Amino acid sequence: MPVSPFDLLDPGAYRRWRDAKLARAPRDWQELVVDVADPLRLSASERQALLQRCSDANMAIYRSGRTEPDKRIVTAIARQLGLSRLDGNWLADEDGITPIAVDASHTDRKAFIPYTDRPIQWHTDGYYQPLLRPIRSMLLHCVRSAASGGDNLLMDHEMAYLALRDADPDWVRAWMAPEAMMIPARAGEDGVARAERCGPVFSVDAQDGRLHMRFTARTRSIAWKDDAATRAAVAFLRDLLQTDSAHVLRVRLEPGMGLVCNNVLHARSAFTDDPDAPRLLYRARYLDRIASLVPDDVGISPAPQQTRTHGLAGPPKQERTHEHARAVSTEPVDRLQVASDGPKDAMALVTLRPSGHRFAVQGQANLLQSGLQAGLKLNYGCGNGNCGMCKVRLITGEVRRTAPSDYPLSEVEKALGYTLMCCHTAASGEVTLELLEAGGPQDIAVQEIVATVRALRTLDADTRLLHLQTPRTHRLRFLAGQSVELACTLPAEANDVRRSLPVASCPCDDRNLHFFVTRDDNEPFARLVFGAAIRLGDAITVRGPTGRFVLAEVSRPLVFAACNIGFAPIKSLIEQALALDPVPSLSLFWLATSEGGHFLANQCRAWSAALDTFEYELMSDPDPVEGARRIAQAMRVDLFDIDCDFYLAGPQDFVTTLAAQLREVGVAAGQICSEVV
Repeated sequence: MPVSPFDLLDPGAYRRWRDAKLARAPRDWQELVVDVADPLRLSASERQALLQRCSDANMAIYRSGRTEPDKRIVTAIARQLGLSRLDGNWLADEDGITPIAVDASHTDRKAFIPYTDRPIQWHTDGYYQPLLRPIRSMLLHCVRSAASGGDNLLMDHEMAYLALRDADPDWVRAWMAPEAMMIPARAGEDGVARAERCGPVFSVDAQDGRLHMRFTARTRSIAWKDDAATRAAVAFLRDLLQTDSAHVLRVRLEPGMGLVCNNVLHARSAFTDDPDAPRLLYRARYLDRIASLVPDDVGISPAPQQTRTHGLAGPPKQERTHEHARAVSTEPVDRLQVASDGPKDAMALVTLRPSGHRFAVQGQANLLQSGLQAGLKLNYGCGNGNCGMCKVRLITGEVRRTAPSDYPLSEVEKALGYTLMCCHTAASGEVTLELLEAGGPQDIAVQEIVATVRALRTLDADTRLLHLQTPRTHRLRFLAGQSVELACTLPAEANDVRRSLPVASCPCDDRNLHFFVTRDDNEPFARLVFGAAIRLGDAITVRGPTGRFVLAEVSRPLVFAACNIGFAPIKSLIEQALALDPVPSLSLFWLATSEGGHFLANQCRAWSAALDTFEYELMSDPDPVEGARRIAQAMRVDLFDIDCDFYLAGPQDFVTTLAAQLREVGVAAGQICSEVV
């Protein structure tokens, strides 16, 4: 059976691969150089030498006498090395090749560091790409070098993996989590120019079993998952890349030279141009990987063959893409394979019986993570394979284990095809599972969990975000829109200080719970939050969930109205609705009764810019009753002729007034759901 050295459950395969990798690793950039007579027509030996170096080190350098600015050299070299799927990004020329030069005249390029003479930090190309379009290879061809500087620093990304795994395998595990690294959306003049990207750092290509890496050393416009292992891995690699490691190679490309690589880690030093002959490189990025010459003893094989967990024979069904699916995890898994463009490594579609609900699974995100992200009300407990509450029956298709579990399935359960959703992913294009989903709040048991304060952040002068994190083995199962009771014990207080608050975050991230707390000198819990009595690392007991302010089955457009921190449960509901497929039509009206009360206006703008189905209106009025009437008037203009479901949250007067206005114009009581916050 094929094995993978990147499987954290197979240390033997890793050791064999590691030994072979270190034995072949270059110690000097000169070992990567292949002299070629004519890059347009490589000889068999030249091509073999380039491929061998790419096989050994994921990169090679060619050196030729062709110094003229001829883009044919780039495409010819790429084609002869097996590359054909050119990624023509928006800054490339019409032929898909990007001239890398200082260009103050180009309106778009001049705003980005590669088109300046400033240094570029360590990164892999296209780390901000959609997960379905990973940049697997890159070619840099030098037409003119700088007068001074402009060196390229290179490190094989597999050597980075090796260093991290040797230091601590948990760091690798953390970096294989689907939400390890997030690139925020980039806004342009016309709205969101690039959507938010969230995905792993390391992933295994399902087609050939090779390692892919997404990384940037920049500290702005990037968000790392907030856990100790992820942060430690980031610090370790940043430090490693700044050392005199033998695996960091420094080369200055001269005219006629070029780098071909499987998107290795790279950086660039600052440079000074010759005004009469400024530095010019051609860059081409490809969705293919350079043709492989990996010997058998390296231990790299295509992704493990898909096997069923019970005795149903037959080959795996072909996978199908599912455009709206996203894999979001709160815990890392042992392996992650990110789907690429072709159908062989596309997303899998899971159907639940008897409900008929469907959701998609991307790569090796586990079944539970993917179902929760799709907004489904799944049954689960620990999320770590210990409690057995996410046990389901596999009806058709195949699944593959992604993490170990301590929960013992009986022999009868195994024979019937039962498995744990939190420890398995889909291993075929279509999977059918049998399970009972929660029908509503009545099916969610009250839990009591001791969580830890992870962050306290000021949102505006009178509102703070309280971020709690539950233990890995005890997550909070709740429905979007529900509330919990928070209790903390402080030495200066005779009794526990308690406060019921709606959860402002999505149930798909069941370890990280967000709450909005407003300043109120007469409320004990608020005094603790604003008086700095609650600090990072403090323990807070979470008991719940409670409340029935949850999404019903979505069959109509959704209209949300919030006043002040009534936005907390509304935000949770919206995030769940955005996970539905297809995303329903959503409208938000948010009233603030004080200056600066729209403390997450940027989030609303991002939703609106990224989604054609989302509209919002921010309104201000010191009187919540008058504000409710104004919202009703705004709704009357656009929405009262449409059959919608309405969700209202805020102070009692606001909710009562707006609900009455809706009923007056004929909205059925069953289409109005409200919560007093």
